[in-house]
Amino acid sequence: MLIDFTMKNFKSFKDETTLSLETGERLSKFRESNTISIGKISLLKNLLIFGPNGSGKSNLLDGLKLMQTMVTQPPQTVNEKLIANNFKLDVR
Repeated sequence: MLIDFTMKNFKSFKDETTLSLETGERLSKFRESNTISIGKISLLKNLLIFGPNGSGKSNLLDGLKLMQTMVTQPPQTVNEKLIANNFKLDVR
């Protein structure tokens, strides 16, 4: 189960960005039907990602897919390079 996903320096995400499935204070109308409680943590059962064009929705999903690949198909040797798609617009 995914609780938090944090990524940095990936595609259009230069700074650290976190996607959290913990419920917030603003959730009130569907708290009973759309959350699950595990101990003291209350998590969302589902998540909706929306925003304007060019805001990074697809890049966030690509980051999640990359994490899934890294977990399900880990490198075979210590020397094997990880897949990388770094932020390219840094002027440093």
